[in-house]
Amino acid sequence: MPLDPYFSAGKLAWLLEHDPVVQRALEAGTLRMGTVDSFLCDLLGAGFATDPSTASRTQLGAPQWDPALLELFGVPAGVLPAIAETAGELGVLRHASWRQELPLRARCVDQQAALAGAGCVRPGLVKATYGTGVFVLAHAGDERPSPGGGLLPTVAWRVNDRVEWAIDGGVFTAGALLEWLSRDLGLAPDPAALAAAAATVDDGGGVKVLPALAGVGAPWWKPDARAVIAGLSASVRPAHVARAALEGIAWRVADIVNVVQDAVPVQVLRVDGGLTRDPTLLQFQADAAGVSVQRGLLDATAAGAAALAAVGAGLWSSTLEIEKRIPAGERFEPRRDAEWRAAAHADWRSFVERAAGL
Repeated sequence: MPLDPYFSAGKLAWLLEHDPVVQRALEAGTLRMGTVDSFLCDLLGAGFATDPSTASRTQLGAPQWDPALLELFGVPAGVLPAIAETAGELGVLRHASWRQELPLRARCVDQQAALAGAGCVRPGLVKATYGTGVFVLAHAGDERPSPGGGLLPTVAWRVNDRVEWAIDGGVFTAGALLEWLSRDLGLAPDPAALAAAAATVDDGGGVKVLPALAGVGAPWWKPDARAVIAGLSASVRPAHVARAALEGIAWRVADIVNVVQDAVPVQVLRVDGGLTRDPTLLQFQADAAGVSVQRGLLDATAAGAAALAAVGAGLWSSTLEIEKRIPAGERFEPRRDAEWRAAAHADWRSFVERAAGL
């Protein structure tokens, strides 16, 4: 993984070097540094543990903690949670306010849970989750991939001691951009109204928006990049900026899908998340990426966690059963031809390079 503040390792290293409370806890032998799931599981009685999918997003190694990375970042192995299976008999959750104990049967990081919730449980199946950011994951099978183009290998899950892998690419700003444009800049009452305004115009009126409120992730990895709105003129109205924002999000996803296609043939992009309610975005996404876009469950993350729990509880025999039970929604086919796509994507990349100082 590239050095980037998005991952946990650098933050843990900083705390160990600069926070006196953390340093005292380390000296006293009481320090624990982990992930949100390990924190909650420990408080609720299931023990201080996480799973390989979550561990793989910390930059400290997976499917086990990597001694070389721990040494590099100065994180003692003893302060980290144990890494257990993603699904299976993972312990029991209990709380004084609960009527009964609850068996814990799955524990998975959000984007990998969404991968399961999209039914992407076989190599070559690809999903994109549109939330605060957009995260594209492609199932890569049971051997660790070595993707190029700024994409990352990540653990999808580990079930019955079998590790399955994925290729990951993140757009760090998506829904957050619409929130900012509507709430903070006042272009619309809310993101839904902003998306509705975007549907009233055919294009951005010459406006381009780089969605980079939290830097630019894959494939460029430019954490100090900033969001840019360019091409403004006296004829531009809020609807044009809204349309350009949606198109900017779609182009950033297309940037990643194009690189994913070097490793995995992408025929259908399965999409989920709040922004996928908007047909304008999904149609432009199909045009920009040049693949079919299929709308899935609105909250594939929750569905995927539940599906993995069904596997962990033995209700379903394997993760392959998940694909059979996930409903498929509306499909959007590309309406633009390859010539338009090549020219428009080249224009977009030129804009990104100038806007982000690449």
